[in-house]
Amino acid sequence: MPSRLERKAKLHFVHKTSAVELYTRTAKHAWQQVCQLPKEVLQQFGYIPDARRSGVGFEVKTNGSSYDHKLDMHVTLESLPALVAMADVVDTSGTFRSFIACAENLLVALKPLGINYAKRVEGWLGLRSLVDEVSASHKTWMLRFLYYPPGLPAGDILAQAHTDKGGYTVHILDEHGSLEFLESTNPSVWKSMQEMKNQAIVIPGIGLQDLTDSSLRAVAHKVTATEDSFLQGRIAAVCFVDFLSRRHFDKATYGSQQQQPVGWNYDCTPEEFSGYFID
Repeated sequence: MPSRLERKAKLHFVHKTSAVELYTRTAKHAWQQVCQLPKEVLQQFGYIPDARRSGVGFEVKTNGSSYDHKLDMHVTLESLPALVAMADVVDTSGTFRSFIACAENLLVALKPLGINYAKRVEGWLGLRSLVDEVSASHKTWMLRFLYYPPGLPAGDILAQAHTDKGGYTVHILDEHGSLEFLESTNPSVWKSMQEMKNQAIVIPGIGLQDLTDSSLRAVAHKVTATEDSFLQGRIAAVCFVDFLSRRHFDKATYGSQQQQPVGWNYDCTPEEFSGYFID
């Protein structure tokens, strides 16, 4: 059970059901097929931005640096009609459509897992509204599949250090990357996230830190390349659970989470941290 005010960031674990395991495997296979589509097909699939939350759709990120050079796709249950319509226009092979169907199955299977974690947080901290908040937002839970191409030397950064802007992140798949989290800032201590069989890692985000008055800290994390990712690339999948009725981080004023100093939130008082959010 967490103490009333955590000064160190901590990860949590939740049990993955057989349905989550099954649909993760089928979605991973479908995602691999997407990543093998011709470049001209991939570039035609659009991305729909959202001012408050992350957008949905497909992205090819090549920003000229080694950071976050990847393919990724964001899917929510509420975005399914728009994504399917887009898929039917740009991809006659049905590959995108197949992945979207697999993503839908996985999002449905993830709901009990995400709610189970909310129940645990309620029990730890005596909250009463988190389960209802998480249940109501299920159609906006965002499933993100990622593919980092091979070739980056072991030890280099695949994904730069950041905290997640949503409520919490369920980390359900990671192949060949080294996922690390910042345990504390004084001194700076990075630790490897050790995956456990049949367990998903839950990474608290800044939304959960705000909701719990900083009793739970959003966890800074990063991904470094390994020998395996150098040769084979990295595939990962996460589900972002956000809160519909809560305030959100003022990105227009303070920039993205990737632009913040690493561990910026660890030593904030609840009052200081609250000042970064708007309705």
